[in-house]
Amino acid sequence: MPFRQLLGNVQALRPVPHLGPNIVGLDPPRARVLSGQLLGVICGQAVGGMLIGWVGWRTVFLLLSAVFAGISLLLWRELLSGRVVQPRSTEPLRAARLLRDYLKLLTGARSRLVLIAISLEGALFFGMLAYFAAFFRQRFALDYRTIGPLLGCFGLGGLGYGLFARGIVASLGERRMILLGGILLLCGLLLLGITPVWVADAPVMAMLGFALYMVHNTLQTNATQMAPDARGAAVSLFTAVFFCGQAIGAPALGAAVARFGYPVVFAATGLALLALCGWFARRAYGGAARWATAHGGPTESDGGNT
Repeated sequence: MPFRQLLGNVQALRPVPHLGPNIVGLDPPRARVLSGQLLGVICGQAVGGMLIGWVGWRTVFLLLSAVFAGISLLLWRELLSGRVVQPRSTEPLRAARLLRDYLKLLTGARSRLVLIAISLEGALFFGMLAYFAAFFRQRFALDYRTIGPLLGCFGLGGLGYGLFARGIVASLGERRMILLGGILLLCGLLLLGITPVWVADAPVMAMLGFALYMVHNTLQTNATQMAPDARGAAVSLFTAVFFCGQAIGAPALGAAVARFGYPVVFAATGLALLALCGWFARRAYGGAARWATAHGGPTESDGGNT
């Protein structure tokens, strides 16, 4: 997991211009960032697994600490170079203003819907993702040099989504995307619990990566549109509740695995994710025109891109 984050950061070190609200549509800067993140997922899982198998996890953690320190210095140097544009608000940053922005987001119907959805996604899927390596090791007695590339297939699926996202958005629209993503997540988690050989789990992991990015990026798009006049606060709160969901989901799902076993928890998590996607699709897109009129957001017909 740390190596996935590390190589994602390395791939995305090049400075990019200002990013607009379109995430699902993948304008060139966002496509570059997403590609870097996904390459990090692919390479980080594989390289991390192989290194742990060769030198042990303590050495890998020391190596990670050194490399993250180097990345921090490079980013600091880039910040001081003058090439990074730092737009500043004309209004001074005050605690009262931040509180007002966050209260507005928490009390708004549209923003509350998105925040609930992303916190549950973080708790359910990303909480479960933390146990995939342990599952493969327990079920198939694999070493980490094999588990790493197997987990990297998750990133390959996400990369596949990134390559074809524009066509997927144009043909399906956000509502059908998130529904299809929920169905694929359920199917993938069910298959993961019953496949008889570990090789068969490689395409299953790829399918899970494709489905997860289909759902997650749609939620990200909605996050940027929760409060156009306070987009920074909206994305910050979105990220905060996402990681809070992971922090709650990982120990809760770990306790469930210890009590019921992996197949049962995989199935229950998949059903919960499908229910979450169906609920969000119905609430956010069930009456697209009415939603846009009531909350000032885009309809599904424009793909959520404004």
